[in-house]
Amino acid sequence: MTFLAGKDREIEQTIDLFTKELTELGLDLEFTTKLNPGINLYSCELVDRNNPSLIHTNGKGISEKASIASALGEMAERLLNQSFFDSYYMGNASDDLPFNRYHDEIWVKYPDSYMDKNNRLRLDKMEVFSSRRKKEVSDFFLKNNLFSKKLIDEIGWMALRPLTDYATSDTQKGICAVPMTNEHFPDEKAYFPLRYLESCFCTNGMCAGNTPEEAKVQGLSEIYERFVRRFLFGYIPESYSKTLANTNIRALPVIPEEFISRKYPEITETLNEFSKHNIRVTCYDASLGGVFPVVAVCAQPVNSVKYKISIGAHPNMKIALERTLTELMQGVEWNNLDYVNFSLKPYINHDFTDNSRKYSDSVLKYKSSDTYQEEDCTGSEDEYANDGDEQDCSEQASDGKTLTWNNQEEMFSSLSALAGEDISEQAEQEEYHFRDSLNFIGNFIDGSGEVHPSFFTHESKFKFTDWSLDNGTTEEEYKYLLNIARKLDKKVWCYDASYKDLYAYRLIIPNLSEVYIFDGRENEDELNDPSIARSFKQLSPDDLSLPDYPDADTAGKLSDVLHLVENGNQYAGLNLYSLESMIDLYNLVHENIEECEDDTQEDPGQLIYDKAIDLAEHFMNSPYVNESSLLYSVCLIMHLRLFLEDEKGYSNKNATRFIKIFCDNATQQLADRVISADTQTELMKLIRLDIERNPKHDNLIKTFRKLIKIQTKLHKNL
Repeated sequence: MTFLAGKDREIEQTIDLFTKELTELGLDLEFTTKLNPGINLYSCELVDRNNPSLIHTNGKGISEKASIASALGEMAERLLNQSFFDSYYMGNASDDLPFNRYHDEIWVKYPDSYMDKNNRLRLDKMEVFSSRRKKEVSDFFLKNNLFSKKLIDEIGWMALRPLTDYATSDTQKGICAVPMTNEHFPDEKAYFPLRYLESCFCTNGMCAGNTPEEAKVQGLSEIYERFVRRFLFGYIPESYSKTLANTNIRALPVIPEEFISRKYPEITETLNEFSKHNIRVTCYDASLGGVFPVVAVCAQPVNSVKYKISIGAHPNMKIALERTLTELMQGVEWNNLDYVNFSLKPYINHDFTDNSRKYSDSVLKYKSSDTYQEEDCTGSEDEYANDGDEQDCSEQASDGKTLTWNNQEEMFSSLSALAGEDISEQAEQEEYHFRDSLNFIGNFIDGSGEVHPSFFTHESKFKFTDWSLDNGTTEEEYKYLLNIARKLDKKVWCYDASYKDLYAYRLIIPNLSEVYIFDGRENEDELNDPSIARSFKQLSPDDLSLPDYPDADTAGKLSDVLHLVENGNQYAGLNLYSLESMIDLYNLVHENIEECEDDTQEDPGQLIYDKAIDLAEHFMNSPYVNESSLLYSVCLIMHLRLFLEDEKGYSNKNATRFIKIFCDNATQQLADRVISADTQTELMKLIRLDIERNPKHDNLIKTFRKLIKIQTKLHKNL
């Protein structure tokens, strides 16, 4: 039997247990790839045979068994927290079951004033924001025990958004929320809307393990790793840390090679593997002054302008380093490492001096009142201190004096004071890209995105710290991680998604662990009312007419709203504006013909065609039209012309030739379907069938139902 550091069960037992219980939950597991490019570098891919492209995870580790256990653990955390389903429309898949998403869910109806006569959310109501509006929303949240009181005060922007989860998309039923516990004070509980959790935090903080503590160590470690990742690749809002938001030198201190070779010879052995393949790897202390248990490595091929940065976290520095190195080689061999190319643009006007610049973004307002004390560092004890170990809370100032801090925020403040306060217009332009959340999101998703320029050009203002909690139990490690959040005045909230001996959780730290930060309405990419998806199932023409609000995101692709239209489907490229225009044109052709015949002796077909041309021109001149929608519009008009001329017995070979040259078969079929459908309900039914003709989606729904049914049996017996 093999024990790994940081684990509470032998690895072989973990593999057997997780395999058994994941199979019970309805998965048909298969390892599709297993790689071992070098010493202590193993990775694998695990899939569900029924949904290989939708339900799959990656594993990594210092041995083959470790990578297998890693993939199984990720599969358990994602399945039990339903991240495989939350971006897809599950519709009424669980309407006949005891619960829709989770056994302890609650449903909170929207106030009547939020709904229109067709039981659709009034997005126009939600866009109004005022003190009265904020109080109205706050009272609604408090009355229904949604969020905590402190969090309600901090997230007034939630008033601007629908909180219906995508999987059910049932706005009439209301908001689905799950109970979460304050890990610092377990008696404090509150309900959090799934839409809030899924949209803001994504998978960040999801975890699974052999014991609750082992799992939660994984979840909190990941949260702190992602926070440091944001520091390097994105921007830090002031609500996270006022000081880090204005710390413009994003360089990290190097971990000395001598330290690694002396304390972690196995890591040195792995680093030598990279050297053999002409890849220079530098290890960095990413703890930001001993605050977070995070390390980073940067891999650079010799004589190349490429680099790859990997970040890992764990209270034990050795485990954190192992994670960064195995992450570098996860799913790849030496010849296909996915490097990032240096972009020269950020460096052209870059200030290579030691002067630090603060952000001038309106979201990041600098406060110069932060100060530091000049005295001897005596350390501090707290309820989570480990066996008398002193907390290293000191740093040397440039004049040789020692600085001490009462908490981590003071530490960040003092380090910022060391950095200076110079700023220039040129610097503002340079920093803009790195305040762009998409840079961080890209790095979060697939490792892309550019690191802050100062990472390569400046000496770090942080000093290397040996912060490692060696030989700690998982209980001690979790207390250590909780203590970090407490010192930053943050709360850790936890949802328990466990199944039998699969301990799985969703951990969040509001104003620290969000992946998507919604500073304002313009950043919300999920504004569209999710009941659009359910409307396709209901086949009600009233429900199917799209909301006509001026700020609704009609430019979003239909596939982005319904999340089930794949490439190759004729609807994949169309957006909501296209669908709206499709319905309008149908109504014009099929409902106005009698009116035209009554009002004029002229050719009714010509009048319809002229009106259709006006409608199409208006549509084609809209800023919301993409290329797919434009081609569809042209094809639709030409099909209308053929339809009307066919009614007269005419044959127009030129129009037919034009359609064949510019429009593919799928677009032609779609246009013909719109023109020839007898009723609007029939049109919508045909559209629904087209969209639903997707075996992958059907299999995903079957897996979802199976999961809910099995969990229902479990909780009935508890």
